[in-house]
Amino acid sequence: MRHVVVLYLDEGSEGRMRQAQARLAKEGFATPSQAAPELRPHLTLVSLGGVEDEPTLMDIVRRYAYERAPLGLRLESLGVFPSSGVVFLAPAPSSALLKDHEELYDRADRQQLVADRRYAPDSWTPHCTIAAGLPRERLGRAVELVLEEVKLPMISMVGSVGILRVANDPVRIERVRDFEWGR
Repeated sequence: MRHVVVLYLDEGSEGRMRQAQARLAKEGFATPSQAAPELRPHLTLVSLGGVEDEPTLMDIVRRYAYERAPLGLRLESLGVFPSSGVVFLAPAPSSALLKDHEELYDRADRQQLVADRRYAPDSWTPHCTIAAGLPRERLGRAVELVLEEVKLPMISMVGSVGILRVANDPVRIERVRDFEWGR
């Protein structure tokens, strides 16, 4: 079991991303919303294994969310992680996004919460997964379909930050708590 802290986008952006996922699903592609219908489109900020003190994590994230200034994202590119068959939308890495991410990572680190190094500030690739687990030979078609559904750039605002509990075998995602961004 691990915990992930995610940024949720505004409702309009979330709706457009769900539309793209629905189109992919209709064409037989695996999407996060199929594997876990309760999972909202998001950007993962940090993934933490072995969290024994969930109230401490909730306090870190609550304070973090409360202290944030409004954050706009410009989702301007579509990318793939070929080794895992992931198709994603990526925001421009603004200094505000990178600073906010690093601050949360540092807060978790100071509390000795074990973080997945892929989400460390020097390794993190901010992205919003649209499809996952695709065979390499189908990635191109998935990209074409997403581009037909989503007009880029997509301007979005961060709406909230959430904590999820994630188990991998079988995949199970449980929403722990959401906090409004900047409130």
